[in-house]
Amino acid sequence: APSSLARLWTSSWRGLWETLRKIARDYSSLKWLLFTLLWSPSVGSGSYFSIFSTLHKSLLQMTSAQIGLVNLATLICTLPGAQLASYLTSSPGGPKWNPLQSFQVCLATLAVNNALTAWLVKGPAQLPLYLLFQCILGMCFGWLMPTERVLFCTLTPLGQEAEIMSLVLSVHTAAAWIPPFLFSALNEAGYSLRLALAAQDVLLVTALMATVGVGSFERAVAQVRGGDTAGTKK
Repeated sequence: APSSLARLWTSSWRGLWETLRKIARDYSSLKWLLFTLLWSPSVGSGSYFSIFSTLHKSLLQMTSAQIGLVNLATLICTLPGAQLASYLTSSPGGPKWNPLQSFQVCLATLAVNNALTAWLVKGPAQLPLYLLFQCILGMCFGWLMPTERVLFCTLTPLGQEAEIMSLVLSVHTAAAWIPPFLFSALNEAGYSLRLALAAQDVLLVTALMATVGVGSFERAVAQVRGGDTAGTKK
């Protein structure tokens, strides 16, 4: 029994290593998409929202009732955000963007919203404006999550769905500390909370720039379906 468990453990890690090598060698679009995920706000979205919990108390001096109202509004706004994601990519009357274009525009919208929040929200007097920005944030997260999942499902090679999704979940877990760490490090170094919030745009812009490496969405789909071998090594 111990030897069987050892073989299972060894074969699991060997299989994961071979999958990573194959992605790096043959699926450049998927490789860049996984790299993008390291910087995407979807990694540990709970830790991302913990940053705003600090703002609620320290910068805006909100009461418990106000915090509950803002959090509820943010959560409710994820629903129209999900509908927006569907409209942009698949609705008959929509612009018919592909999932990669929708994902890129969503990241850009998040970066602009975050920058405006850090710039315009200075204290309790801007609470109504902050509520508006939080509603936009909720819409963006409702837009981001399904779009990101569609991207990974579309660009996953057939027969490797379980392995790739396990990699996605692993990246989510491994990178969840980055946003709060950046925020806390700047705050502890003596910088203002607003500057620490604005610094989150470094991650968002990095994620947006990394999506350029994915290239054409149509070519990426053809690549994982075996219809395009340009740029891969045999």
